[in-house]
Amino acid sequence: MNVRYRVGLSQNERAELMQFVSGDKQAARKLKPAEILLPADAGVSDEGVATSVGVRGPTPAFSKAI
Repeated sequence: MNVRYRVGLSQNERAELMQFVSGDKQAARKLKPAEILLPADAGVSDEGVATSVGVRGPTPAFSKAI
């Protein structure tokens, strides 16, 4: 398991991101970092996060989120 960055969200932060991700309309540039942070916080590897979110390697959204 290759985890380059460790993410530790508080319960409040996690709940806020979950609500944000499940909202109706969000700007993609704001939604993508939230979609990256949630699985990263759950311990998913960087490669797993990139695959599940549909990004390749280090992207601006991936880098800013972590």
